[in-house]
Amino acid sequence: MRDEGLDTPVLDGQGRLHADAVVLHHVGDAWDVYLVDERHAVIASTLRTYDVESDALERVLLKLRLVKRARHNPAAAADISEDIESFLKNFPGKSDDAVWSTAEGAPRRTAVRAVLDETLAVDVHTEGKTLSEIGAEVRSVLRARHPELTDAALRRLGNYFTYLVK
Repeated sequence: MRDEGLDTPVLDGQGRLHADAVVLHHVGDAWDVYLVDERHAVIASTLRTYDVESDALERVLLKLRLVKRARHNPAAAADISEDIESFLKNFPGKSDDAVWSTAEGAPRRTAVRAVLDETLAVDVHTEGKTLSEIGAEVRSVLRARHPELTDAALRRLGNYFTYLVK
């Protein structure tokens, strides 16, 4: 983390809380990862719970990178939307591995995969709903969690969900 110039996360109460601090909190047999706002309150849309500590730590690292990226480059929020659109451009066909397998593309791919995993974890009751309605509900949930995403990226994520889940 130090080599990348990332913030120090708050690990199980150890560390300094500040706006956009990434927090890892051990609760029973689970690990919660979330960001806090300027009042140190949990930003509910960022809360994820993991059963495996290593998965939670991967999420901490991803969130630290995203916070740094957004803080140092305000245009970075748009970059994740562009990356999602690019990654899913040929879906359900393969993405362009030449772009995503480079040293520069690897962390971007990791960030996109995290959003894709989050997309598939959206809890939507599909029975009796059209694909269009399901996609709209997924987009709504993701828009609340990730207001930085463009409409085009949200459309691709909704289509990704409906293709894989329905």
